Amino acid sequence: MTTNNTFSAFNAGTAERLMMSADSLDFALQGNNKKATAARQELDLSASLFDDWLANDLQQVGYLNNEDPSLSSDLKRERESSEPPALKRAKNTDAARRSRHKKLVKMEGLEQRVAELEVENSMFETKLNEVELERSLLADKDQMQQARIQELERMLAAVREKIF
Repeated sequence: MTTNNTFSAFNAGTAERLMMSADSLDFALQGNNKKATAARQELDLSASLFDDWLANDLQQVGYLNNEDPSLSSDLKRERESSEPPALKRAKNTDAARRSRHKKLVKMEGLEQRVAELEVENSMFETKLNEVELERSLLADKDQMQQARIQELERMLAAVREKIF
């Protein structure tokens, strides 16, 4: 399979519509719309199938290989500049998709953590209210006992005066 055949099979218009749909779904997801979430999952599946097809196609033509991590950034830049625009676009599309997915996962994790902390905070507030109530009851009991002690001391002093 030649490079021209590979990229003629690649429908750039479809990929562009896919990305535009992904961006509009990302915007809709900010409102926690369930339909948008389901559509986003369906789109991610379609994009994943597209990515698999593209990676397989590019592998066959030799564009995807295991790069040596020791390659200098100049060599990588030179290699990237010689890549066809469709390949650059596909790589950028994939990087953008991964970035959006990573952001979505991070936001879901943060939302879950916020919910957990709100529950924990509520539990602490309840416990605080209980402790404050108990402290108030103990303070009232202490006042009553102090008043009783003073009354008994007066009675004791009165008895001592009668005896002596």
